[in-house]
Amino acid sequence: MIGIYSNTNMSISNIINMYKKASPLDIKEGKEWYPSARKFCSDLSQKYEVPLINVAGVCLLSLLEIDGRIIWWTLSLLLDVL
Repeated sequence: MIGIYSNTNMSISNIINMYKKASPLDIKEGKEWYPSARKFCSDLSQKYEVPLINVAGVCLLSLLEIDGRIIWWTLSLLLDVL
């Protein structure tokens, strides 16, 4: 169990360090990213009459294909938005 907490603390430190380095524009765009992504997926869902969860899954897989470095907790954050 100690290893899990150690990795979590390291991840939290990394996030805080990146936040401190972020410009005001980075922070603004970061805060807008999830609502924008949800709206994008919702619009596609309605346009093509496909369940939102399916559209979000395809979008997530596309992101993972573009950048294999995406951390898996991003998946849980995206699912929380849904």
